[in-house]
Order: sequence, then structure tokens, then C-alpha cells
Amino acid sequence: MSSSVPNIWYVAHYAGGPGIGRHSRGWYLARTWVKHGARATVIAANRHHMLDASQPSGPQQVEGVDYHFLPAPAYSTNGLMRVLNMFAFTAAFWASQRQLISLHGRPDVIIASSPHPFSFIATHRLARLLGARSIFEVRDLWPASITEIMNVSNRHPMIRLTAAVERFGYFHADAVVSLLPRTEEYMRSRGLTGDRWHYIPNGIVRDEPSDRPPGSPIFALIDEWRSKGLCIVSYTGALGVPNNVDRLIDAMALLKTRNPSVRALIVGRGDVEEQLKAMVASLGLSEQVRFFGQMPKSVARAILKHVDIGFIGLKPSPVFRFGISPNKIFDYMVSGLPIVSAIEAGNDIVAEAGCGISVPGAGPSEVAQALDRLACMTPAERDVLGSKGKCFVESKHDYELLGRTYLKITGWG
Repeated sequence: MSSSVPNIWYVAHYAGGPGIGRHSRGWYLARTWVKHGARATVIAANRHHMLDASQPSGPQQVEGVDYHFLPAPAYSTNGLMRVLNMFAFTAAFWASQRQLISLHGRPDVIIASSPHPFSFIATHRLARLLGARSIFEVRDLWPASITEIMNVSNRHPMIRLTAAVERFGYFHADAVVSLLPRTEEYMRSRGLTGDRWHYIPNGIVRDEPSDRPPGSPIFALIDEWRSKGLCIVSYTGALGVPNNVDRLIDAMALLKTRNPSVRALIVGRGDVEEQLKAMVASLGLSEQVRFFGQMPKSVARAILKHVDIGFIGLKPSPVFRFGISPNKIFDYMVSGLPIVSAIEAGNDIVAEAGCGISVPGAGPSEVAQALDRLACMTPAERDVLGSKGKCFVESKHDYELLGRTYLKITGWG
């Protein structure tokens, strides 16, 4: 250990941050660690699909947090180039170790954050060479997420390689941090021993700034709908197949006659965006459902403060038996929104917090019933549910608390 002040490297291939892109966990944790006297650097790829734009290779500061972007080739689909991007990032980390140490200091702790586990090979090797603590952070269970969601064979060479690296991480890491609450038994069956399993989920920051740009079309629409006494449901996030946003659209089709006062805002981008828009048009829902592209987080926070209900869904998958930790739920909670959750998983955050209605494994009719039930409540009744979620997330998922817990795992704190 180099000093009484820990130097932490958080190596996360897909890291984002304010003004950079989605997946800001590393930024929030690093900011908390620095606040408590540590030195911290987030190390990420300069090209990946979570970034708003490619970043120049090398060091930069992201709103007070040190970052270092490593070169990785561009990709546009989940094909060969994305796989090459993964391995290139891992290779770049290993090749850049002297430069990283020169610029950011000798690390006392190196955290390799998945979803893919390949970077752990390089981070663990360097940690052992430097006498640093090696931590394996697991956001998603690879390869289980691939085999169970995408129906890829366990015999596929890439799956076998991923499984071998996963086992290596569980067996060799000084600590394993899971974002999912029900993974300990699974990890122990694959090499984890002792008391090295820790649960640190995604989180929130209290009182983050929100921004309502003047003349913004989405806020003009919200104001128009509210002036008419309509109830507004919002989905903010990725528009991909797993997100099950089509379930919300089908439910809105049922509500068109059952409760015509309900409107839906879908805010985000993704692979199925055009398909969802076509679905809305074919169902004659252009007045009930409106789309807006991905917004800066400060604007998204302002949107959530001006709507009535938050919706989240995930397509059913066996891998969700290990639990979920979606940022979207926590964003809704900290905004004080009651939630309709159409997710079947090993944990039920909405039910645990008592902040809305869970309809696990539900079809459009059940989702429509849940939305209708919340829409028929008075604003005060919805506020009671929203307040429960806000209290829950602030007491259990504040990044200040999570960051301090992480420091204890590193050996400081």
C-alpha cells in the first residue's frame, strides 16, 4: 500500500459520466471516494455504445473526477467489431500500465467492472505485480446473460472463454462486488470462497440539478397535457428489445377507450425505436403516445418532476432470478414518482418500497389495469406512494452511503 491515502482505479469499459454518456456509476463512486480523502481515476474505452460521442484517448477531467480513456475500435452492432472492442480495451489497459501509473499514481486498489469480465485478467495481473487489492465488480452475469437472453449455446467458443474468465475472477479476486442481490450462491458454485461476496447496487444522488430548457417541445407538450387535466406516464431510458416498451404501448391501446385521460411520454433511443414508433402509428395512438429522443440527465430529471407515473418493464428471462438493479427505477424513486413495474425478477424493488404497483410477468391488460389504477388516484394519493419510494431509495441507495461501503471493502474507510 503506497500511502495512508488510497489510490483507486475504477476500470469500466463502458463508463460514462456527466456530459460523456450513460452509465455514470464510476463517476458517482469516484466523486464520493475523493470526497472522503481517496484518489480515484475512472478508466474507460474511448469508443463504446454508451458514450454520447467518442472521446480523445488519454486523461481528462469530467466535472472534477479524473478519467483516462483508452483507445478501442469503433463498432455499430453486436458483432465481431464489438468483440474486438472488448479485447482491444483489455490489451490497451495492459499496454498503458506505465503511462497510467505515471499520470495517475501507483494504485492501491484496482476495480474491474463488468459486464464483460475480460478486463479482469489484466487488472488482476497488474494488481498482483503492484501489491494492490484486486476487486471484481459484476454488473451482469456473463455468460449467463448471453446464453439465457440471447439463446447462445454454452458450447460456443466465446461463451466457454467468457465462463472461464468469470470463474477466474470469482476464484482469484480479493473481493467480488455484485450489483445484483441474489448472486452469491451462483458465484460460489463457480469458484467464490470465503467472505469475499459483497452487494453494492446502483444508486442515486440527492438533489441533483434539473434543467428545463426554455422553449423545449417536450415541456410545452407536458404543460398542454397538464392544462387539460391528463395523467402522464413516462418511460425514460433505452429502447431495446429487453426493455419491453411495446408492453406499455399495448397497454396504452387498451386505455384509449378504458381511460382516455392517460398519456405516455417515451424518452430515449435504441435499436427498436423505429419499430415502436411504427407500432404506435398502426394502433392509432399518435395522440396518446409521444416520442422524444435521449435527453441530458438534467433534462430527464426535470421531465420526471412534471409527470405522474413512471413505467419500467423487462422481457422475462431466467437470468433475472438473480435480481435486478436498474437505474431507471431509482431515478423514478428519487423523483417521487409512483411506479408501474412489469418485471419478473428475484427481487421486487417497487413492492419492497411500497411505491407503486408490480405486475410481474404481466400482459398488456394487467399493465393497463395498473396504470388505470394509479391514474384514477388523486394527486395526493400518488404523492404518498412516490414519497415512500423517495424515502426508500435515499436511505438504501444513496451513492454517499454506497461509496463509503465500497471504501470499507477496499481496506480503507
